[in-house]
Amino acid sequence: MQNAEAVAVGNGGDDEVDRWQPVVLGIERPDWRYLRDQLVERVVEAPVLGTRITPFGVLYEVVVLVDGLNGATAPVAAIWIIEGDLPPRLVSTWVDIP
Repeated sequence: MQNAEAVAVGNGGDDEVDRWQPVVLGIERPDWRYLRDQLVERVVEAPVLGTRITPFGVLYEVVVLVDGLNGATAPVAAIWIIEGDLPPRLVSTWVDIP
């Protein structure tokens, strides 16, 4: 995905995500900037796994490896949306554990 700009990882409220990221990567809500920086840096080279056209824009799913604060590395899935000519915006993330 080209031209990903710095975006805020939302404090969205998906409780399942909030449970997995701290356990697997040691990344909690106050660490959102740490997660954001890795996602923004690595999304540029990430292959797009899926797309979906919505009334709000086009959703793109990518998976990038994220280095956790606890020393672990894990794949993190991220959904980005592009609305018209606006820069990509992060919609959701989760640790992509099978």
